[in-house]
Amino acid sequence: MHHTPVIELSFAVVITAALFAVSHLQYYKLNSQSIRFMIFAFAGGLFFGLIAQVTESIALTVPLHIAFNGSAAFYVYLIAKKQSNSMYS
Repeated sequence: MHHTPVIELSFAVVITAALFAVSHLQYYKLNSQSIRFMIFAFAGGLFFGLIAQVTESIALTVPLHIAFNGSAAFYVYLIAKKQSNSMYS
């Protein structure tokens, strides 16, 4: 018989992920796009919260969050560069 381990999210992780999502609303007006960003932030909060819950530490989640934000900033930079290049072509 095969048993798949199940990791249950704690209530604290779910609440923290929700607060994490709501805190990202500060950058946007409440509209359909900001709701999508909040859902994405909530999912990320659950993911990082799960890692912190399992490892009982934020030592891994902090660099992961930094790497994620850095990659998002780099992606925005590349998109902006591509758009500015296409304007002058």
